[in-house]
Amino acid sequence: MEDENPDFATAVVCDDPAFAKSHTPLNLETQMAAFRIALLAAILPLGGLIPGTASGSMIGFTAQLHTNLDHFSISNDSDAGFTITDLEILLGDDAVFDTSTLSLGMLTDPGGDLMFTPVLETAIVDGATSASFDFSGFDSGDVFEFDVRFLNAAGASAAGSDLNNAVLAVTFSDGQTLQTTFSGGPTSPPASNRQAFMFSGSATAAEQAEIPSTPEPSSALLLMMGIIGLGGFARARRFRVRSDAMSV
Repeated sequence: MEDENPDFATAVVCDDPAFAKSHTPLNLETQMAAFRIALLAAILPLGGLIPGTASGSMIGFTAQLHTNLDHFSISNDSDAGFTITDLEILLGDDAVFDTSTLSLGMLTDPGGDLMFTPVLETAIVDGATSASFDFSGFDSGDVFEFDVRFLNAAGASAAGSDLNNAVLAVTFSDGQTLQTTFSGGPTSPPASNRQAFMFSGSATAAEQAEIPSTPEPSSALLLMMGIIGLGGFARARRFRVRSDAMSV
């Protein structure tokens, strides 16, 4: 008797075991297991595509002021994602800039995006006791440096106590400013042994940096396989439905 309601599944009676075996649809449990495996393979790699946040991140810097080498440098020691945005240099009780040797040093800038304002000749004025810079692209691992002389009131290279109360204030992209002050500079031993000064500071970041994630090749391959698996599952399911309908 012909089925009067084609919207409902119809049981099929077939005397050919081979035909029946090749056209028997997968049971629901097997189909759902296959679907879950394909779905899991498609979803797992997405974790590598979602930007993450660094937990317990640190900000920090290391600066060196060499009065015997007429040189200044500062590096961004922070975790990835944190940049230095501002730098202020205040020389000590008896030290001034001498711009007769002023020049930009060799920058360490793998990203090629380190920029600063104002220009060096404007930021550092001959006879001044302070200088400040604004930065963009001063990323973790970058180094900014320049050459300039540091003199005391007598016109000699500043040393020891000439730099007492010298201050470096460094502001980071999380809004924090780290400030270090040099004090207690010796008047002996000889000047050649007391003309290099180190400033450094570190702190826990006030906020978490967003670290863009790039999927590994294996994750991208797994994602592609999962999508293909889902597509194949859907096609196989449609094919079985058509085959069953034709056999009726």
